[in-house]
Amino acid sequence: MNETYDSGKIIEIKYLKFKKENIKEYKDIRIRIFLETFKLAKKIFKKIADIKSYPQNESEAKYYGVIKNKYLSKIKREIEIQSYSFNEKNLIN
Repeated sequence: MNETYDSGKIIEIKYLKFKKENIKEYKDIRIRIFLETFKLAKKIFKKIADIKSYPQNESEAKYYGVIKNKYLSKIKREIEIQSYSFNEKNLIN
């Protein structure tokens, strides 16, 4: 960790997996992310002495800022009417 936001070494990557039909509202995704974050933190803290990290490739790094209200409203509407295009790596078939 240093003074730059989200610039530390990567110790684990986890993709949130879900069934599309279980996401009825935007908050369903946010709640799942919140709960999975705690599970991931618990797993990492248990093995903190053995953590192997690797440098982050800044050219591939992604930072997602706070979502703008207009776009958030659009996502919420699309989820509710089941027309939102989820990323395939997050879906359980």
